Amino acid sequence: MVDLDAAGKVIRVREVLTLAEFSKIEVGKWTRAEVEREFGRPASMDRVALWPGDIMTYRWLDGDIDKFFWVYLDAGNVVRRTGQSVEERVRFPDN
Repeated sequence: MVDLDAAGKVIRVREVLTLAEFSKIEVGKWTRAEVEREFGRPASMDRVALWPGDIMTYRWLDGDIDKFFWVYLDAGNVVRRTGQSVEERVRFPDN
C-alpha cells in the first residue's frame, strides 16, 4: 500500500497483506468498501450456498507459507466473519 500526501507525494509504503493488518478488520462494522480501501481488490469474489453474501478471498505470503484470508460479507456488504487457511499445494508424482 502506498500512502500519499495532499500533493500526491509518496509519504509511506507498507505491506498490508499480513495477519496483523487483517486483524484490524472489525466484524459488524467494516464494509466491502473499507476492506477494499485497506487491502485492495481481492484475488477473487465467491459465493457459496451456505452463506448469504459474497466472500472476498485474499492470497498472501506468511514467511514462506502461501495462505488465504477470507472476508465474509452479508447481503448489505458488511463484514460478518473472517478466516484464514494455508494454501495446500497439490503435488503430482513425476511420470
